[in-house]
Formats: sequence, C-alpha cells, structure tokens
Amino acid sequence: MRVPSPVRVLQLYGAFLMVGGLLAFAMAGFEARAKTAILMGGGCGLVMLACAWMGSHGRPTALRLGRGLALFFLVVFAFRGYKIRDVAEKQYLLYTFVWLSLGSIVAAALLSLSPELRPVGARRAEAVSAKNSALNRGQRKVE
Repeated sequence: MRVPSPVRVLQLYGAFLMVGGLLAFAMAGFEARAKTAILMGGGCGLVMLACAWMGSHGRPTALRLGRGLALFFLVVFAFRGYKIRDVAEKQYLLYTFVWLSLGSIVAAALLSLSPELRPVGARRAEAVSAKNSALNRGQRKVE
C-alpha cells in the first residue's frame, strides 16, 4: 500500500476540518449560537494547512507537529462529543464530533505510517543495516 505524502494528508485533513465546521454550522441552522462550530473547524483546519505549508517548504518538524495535533484534536473532539451526548438540542454536534474524530484517526494513522516522519534514529539504523548487508559479502562491517 502506498501511503500519501504527509503534506497531502495534512492539506486534506485541514480541508476536512473546515468542511466539518461549516457542516456543523449549517446543521445548527446558521444560528449565532453555533459560531463556535465554524470557529473550531476553521481554526483547526487553518492550523493543519499551516503545518502542511511549512512542511512543504522544508520544515519536517511542522509535519511532526501536525501528526501530534491530529492526535490532540482526536482527544478534543471525542471529549466534547462525550460531554454533549445526552443534550437533545445539541445532537447535531455529537454526529459532527464523531465524524471529526474518525477523520482525525485516519489522518493520524496515515501520518504515522509515513516513512518521512519516522524517527531519525530508525532511519539511520535502516541505512546502516542496508550498508552492512551490501558490504557483508566478506568485507568489513560499518557501525
């Protein structure tokens, strides 16, 4: 299975969060009290798009930050959904938070599978192992 690039995952996840905020606002009937839905989705989406932009300009730390924020957003959305599960007038938010939590799980999983976001030590160990296997034909080993 080919894993998409972390920049592409963060771009799609950011757009997904923005659409989720808009849908929650629309499900509330575009009422003034539902502005937090659009602010939460839009704000989280903009942060993800900023991480993707910085990652596309040679800052891999921003991609790792995006992975951590996807996990953080998963916890936030799940907790908020759990808090309002019994409130009848906010049932639309429960569905939205479940949807956003599932999207966060997918984004975090794809980002965790990305070879570009592996820890530096793991990549270095793989490189040394590959070099050792190439040189292992009776020559010296590289440590």
